[in-house]
Amino acid sequence: QPYTFNFSADYGTQVLLALTADGDTFEEGVTSNTATSLAFTLPTTYGKNNIYIKSQTTEGIGSSLDVIGTPATGTVYFVDGILNVAGISTLTRGEPYTFNFSEGYGTQVLLALTADGDTFEEGVTSNTATSLAFTFPTTYGKNDIYIKSRTTQGIGSSLDVIGTPANGTVYFVNGKLKVAGISNLTRGQ
Repeated sequence: QPYTFNFSADYGTQVLLALTADGDTFEEGVTSNTATSLAFTLPTTYGKNNIYIKSQTTEGIGSSLDVIGTPATGTVYFVDGILNVAGISTLTRGEPYTFNFSEGYGTQVLLALTADGDTFEEGVTSNTATSLAFTFPTTYGKNDIYIKSRTTQGIGSSLDVIGTPANGTVYFVNGKLKVAGISNLTRGQ
């Protein structure tokens, strides 16, 4: 939904959007910013539940506005300080995904084997300041994977992995190693 904030040129301040009352300017979705108005559409990929208006010229007079509505599917957002992905709680082996996040939101999202572990890059086709695109490998044997922040530890969370692993993929069932599609071996094969 588009918004326009109007203010008098005589009022003495130009209004900007920010992540905090006096923080960095949030420009994603801004279509016009003049001496008398600010026009924008808050991106559906914006994951926070608030945003601030602030003065370009006077510190300490910003205030927050609540953000409502459901983020677009695939949008990374926080719940109680933990990363989540809107509309996605499971990943299917062999399927493509794109996770989106606002450039001004302050974190780049990566896949990992644990909440703060080594980055998992298999299947990743693109990782930019605003999105992570990947096709989840059919050879991935675990039943979960984590999303984590590149910049902030301790905010990662797990996503379930479903779908049948490709034949020959080693995976765990109740702590035991199994091989997908292979239960016996033929000598000489």
